[in-house]
Amino acid sequence: GAGDRVVLRSPTGSYEGTVTLVRLPAGTLQVHWPEGNVLIAGGPDRREPLSKVPDYNAVVTVERA
Repeated sequence: GAGDRVVLRSPTGSYEGTVTLVRLPAGTLQVHWPEGNVLIAGGPDRREPLSKVPDYNAVVTVERA
């Protein structure tokens, strides 16, 4: 619930933060930038070819901290 401490884990890293409840599509979450960058895979193969914008999508697990 709101205020809970959680750890988000992806294949590239982990992030510990505090839950704030807001309306988002089911099955999604939002992490502030740049703190959430540790969850995003880097490298040129993970960027849009023309603009070079990173793919800001990651599949994560959520655990209580």
